[in-house]
Amino acid sequence: MDLYSVLLFVHVLSAMALFGVLAVETVALASLRRAATLDEGRMWMGLMRRTGRLGPIAMVPLLAAGIWMMALRWDAAPWIVAALAGVVAMAVLAGAVTRRAMRRFAQSLGARAELSPGGIAALADPGPLALSLWLRVALAIGILALMTMKPGVLGSVAILALALALGAAAGLYSKRSSEPARTRRAISGTAPVYRADAGS
Repeated sequence: MDLYSVLLFVHVLSAMALFGVLAVETVALASLRRAATLDEGRMWMGLMRRTGRLGPIAMVPLLAAGIWMMALRWDAAPWIVAALAGVVAMAVLAGAVTRRAMRRFAQSLGARAELSPGGIAALADPGPLALSLWLRVALAIGILALMTMKPGVLGSVAILALALALGAAAGLYSKRSSEPARTRRAISGTAPVYRADAGS
């Protein structure tokens, strides 16, 4: 067993952890947007905050091991450079988009004493959150494709571009289809108001 094998293990393990974090964030965001009470909203928001802390824990060793392996064996291969750029893009999206949107949402939610059906979905502003999430999921899949296919310059650029396009399309589609049925009922005035201390 040499150093490269150890680094490869750390790299793969970190990638698995990152996919796990993205899966939990996906479930948390979907549940947050369906929440009917303030307590539910706070619970799912807390889970999303935890994924925001776990993501860097997985991403730092992933990036460090990747750079170290590149220095040991691969040099500046196009697919490695593209993969590292994808990891950096994921970190920027998580910090610049998701974290800011969650901060605004937490402030809005903290000021509420009651919540109408579908109110969480409106407060959560699903556009930036969903777009950031789907872009990061698509980039993670694109990075996995780069690591397994090891393409040249054009192939690496094409894979990243395709990942970004698919992620953006999924995020926009999610935004359009995010309004739950209870929101439409609330708009029509047929649904009651849920209070923080009320049962579901």
